[in-house]
Amino acid sequence: MHVSGSDSESFLQGQLTNDISKLGESEIQIPEPEVPKCEEWGRMEKLSKEKDVIGIYLSGHPLDEYKFEIKNFCTAKVKDLSDLAAAKNRDEMRMAGIVVEAQHRMTKGGKPFGILVLEGYNENHRFFLFSDDYVKYKSYLTTGWFLFVKGKVQDRRFGDELEFKISGIELLSDLRDKMAKEIVVQMDVNDVDDEMIDWFKELSKEKLGSCHLQFKLIDRKNKNVIQLKSRSIKLNLTNDVINKLEANPKLEFSVN
Repeated sequence: MHVSGSDSESFLQGQLTNDISKLGESEIQIPEPEVPKCEEWGRMEKLSKEKDVIGIYLSGHPLDEYKFEIKNFCTAKVKDLSDLAAAKNRDEMRMAGIVVEAQHRMTKGGKPFGILVLEGYNENHRFFLFSDDYVKYKSYLTTGWFLFVKGKVQDRRFGDELEFKISGIELLSDLRDKMAKEIVVQMDVNDVDDEMIDWFKELSKEKLGSCHLQFKLIDRKNKNVIQLKSRSIKLNLTNDVINKLEANPKLEFSVN
């Protein structure tokens, strides 16, 4: 049988369509890719990745780890240095921040100096350290370190501009042990019962620390204040201990 060219082309197209149709009817199972098992990122690493990818901290802030130090020992924020004129007459300013940039450089005259960029919650400030200040504090010029910086705003030695003159730098991680000498617990005298005593006994079972414990009992009826100091209990001010103190609605506390 003779098949014309057009009939042959139609036959092949029909056969191809039929084959494709059958192919679509068959089920092809493609396994879902498995997520590789890996260790969960630590909090600081997670925050660092957030900052690298989207430019901001999303799930928290690295300085949140030092809320106690910031609340009890800091008197200023890094953003206060954005207006040096307004800060000129303030007493010693104490602030906390993260080192986000550190440089060790040389002047044209061959003298070493350092540049330290300290970041607070939403701002940063650039400090220049020359001569003795550089020699004294150069070890703190390390990116990623958490610092406690003290100083005052004053006139520059040369020129009419203002500067923040650093008078001290410490690691934030060391600050609590160095500065927290006594914790004062204030509460109503009527709240002192067996349950409260047991609560403090449990609290004192934490690792022995160096912070003395003092009670200030308020007797509102007789308008009197009774102060008692524990000779045996010295608390270790861990974040867990601080959280427990903050969560107790029957007391307030401060640190000296």
